[in-house]
Amino acid sequence: MKSPPIAKTPCKAMHFTELHFHLLPGVDDGPADMEEAVELARTAREEGTRTIVVTPHVRAEYVTDPAELPDRAGSLRRELAREDVGIEVHVAAELGHEMVAELSDEALDSVALGPTAARFLLMEAPFFGPADGFHAAAEELRSRGFGVLVAHPERSAGLVAGGLAGVLEELRRGSRLQVNAGSLLGAHGSEPAQAGRAIVGAGLAAAIASDAHGTHRPPLLTRGVEAAIGCGLPSGSAHRLASAGPAELLLRGVPEARLPAVSA
Repeated sequence: MKSPPIAKTPCKAMHFTELHFHLLPGVDDGPADMEEAVELARTAREEGTRTIVVTPHVRAEYVTDPAELPDRAGSLRRELAREDVGIEVHVAAELGHEMVAELSDEALDSVALGPTAARFLLMEAPFFGPADGFHAAAEELRSRGFGVLVAHPERSAGLVAGGLAGVLEELRRGSRLQVNAGSLLGAHGSEPAQAGRAIVGAGLAAAIASDAHGTHRPPLLTRGVEAAIGCGLPSGSAHRLASAGPAELLLRGVPEARLPAVSA
């Protein structure tokens, strides 16, 4: 499948906000050490990013105790300040849906974002299998007072099946959607590219993010915005997905009981 036409005009200068970015060193499949993390942050800064939410994997094979992450993020902040990188760091997690039932409210809140009345968690959409377990975990989070931001729903076979039926169901229940810039660019294959472009083109995404991990998966917000324009979004709306949109999520959060008028 061919990629959509990419706008030739460069992204206008602005401050990007990354809500999904594996910057914390030595905890998952992101940077191996602090030096690599600093270089990755510097690369993001050079393309216009000023705020990064670090989102290490919280799942059985990586981090199982999210309470350790704020201290690790503090060390990263200090090193970025020492190196004068100029990145504001927030700590969160990319939460595996199977971990929701295993974690206390306190542990979940340690990696939640947003204000007190609208705290939310970035929950990883599973790549394979049916979406039932994901929906159940998202409902549990809402029942415990947390909103949900769905990480890369376009990469989840279960959520995009049936004409994005699972994606639309999560929107109906109050979730917000974060689409990967790499998906829009075809980096994850033709099916995620098609689904991501459909979500973005229909105006259903709240944010795009790099989901950067290192040199093999670098920051991509500039190209992601251009790809969103290629999906048919007006330039202002496309830029908003990488700037004001994610920044407002950090400021205002995701209310757990808000139900947008979206139907399958």
